[in-house]
Amino acid sequence: MIEIIVLSYIQRMTDIPTFLEEPEKPPEKYVIVEKVGSTYANRFDGAVIAVQSYAPTLLEAAELSRAIKHHMHKLPEKVEAVTHCSCTGDYNYTDTQTHRYRYQAVYSINYYEE
Repeated sequence: MIEIIVLSYIQRMTDIPTFLEEPEKPPEKYVIVEKVGSTYANRFDGAVIAVQSYAPTLLEAAELSRAIKHHMHKLPEKVEAVTHCSCTGDYNYTDTQTHRYRYQAVYSINYYEE
C-alpha cells in the first residue's frame, strides 16, 4: 500500500511523528498521511496523497510542511517502487474542528506494487 510506503519513508527520513490517522493523544507536532485518490494505467498505480502537517502555530505548521516537501521530492530516488512524485498543492488547512494549525501538501505519486 502506498500509504505505508510514504509513512515508512517519512519516518525513516525524519524524526517527525507520522501517522495514518489522527492519534488519540497527538504530540505537539506531527504528520498524517492519507490517500485521497488513485488511478491505474499501463501496469502502474497512481495515488493522490495528502500529507497534513500539524504544529502549535501556523508558521511552525508551514515550516513542518516545507521539511516534508524537501523529503517527498526525493521519494522516487529513495524508494524503488516509486517512479514519480510531484507536489500539486501546498496550503494552509487549519482544522476548524480542533482549532489546530495545519498545512496540507498534496502529491501525485506513480508507483508499482510488487
